[in-house]
Amino acid sequence: MAVLKLDPPPSTNDVSVLRSYINDLYDALVNVVYNLDGDNMSEEFLSSIQTSNKSESGEI
Repeated sequence: MAVLKLDPPPSTNDVSVLRSYINDLYDALVNVVYNLDGDNMSEEFLSSIQTSNKSESGEI
C-alpha cells in the first residue's frame, strides 16, 4: 500500500516558493485520486463500503 508523504509548508513569504509548494500538493492529491482502486484499499474498508451502499439502497 502506498504512503502519501508531504513536506511541511515552507517558512517564507516568497510567493513563488509558496505557489510551487501548493502546486506540489495539488499534483500529489491528483496522483492519489487517480490511483485509487480496489488494490489500494483494505478488505475492511471495501466491506464497509458495501455495507453502507446496501443500507442506503434499503437492501438490509
